[in-house]
Amino acid sequence: MVSFLANFCGISTNHSIGGAGGFNGKLVPTNARNLRKTLKMALFTHEVTVLDPIGLHARPAGQIVKLVKESELDVQIGRPGEEFAKANSALRLMALKIKTGETLTLTVEADSEATAGEIAAQIQEFLKG
Repeated sequence: MVSFLANFCGISTNHSIGGAGGFNGKLVPTNARNLRKTLKMALFTHEVTVLDPIGLHARPAGQIVKLVKESELDVQIGRPGEEFAKANSALRLMALKIKTGETLTLTVEADSEATAGEIAAQIQEFLKG
């Protein structure tokens, strides 16, 4: 049963070597996202300003989603002091109804400040219009 659940969740079981063999109770992540979560990741915060005359609309939202999905990082966007939206869905981003001139806060879970800064810089470019 444990093996079925582990495979269903995308986790492989680590079988013991030698002896009777079989499941030793350890679960090992197999995909990149789970592996990244086992490594030390930090949460970095950046601010971006929406300069596009239309605000955050379908094109920049789509570009942001594509960037986030390709990077496989956890990125959230929102107004300071309000609830944030995960940046892996264009509909979630557009539902924020962000207007021109608003300053947004990005949170990026990454392994380095440089990686988070690159993501923030690219998102700022998308919001220039």
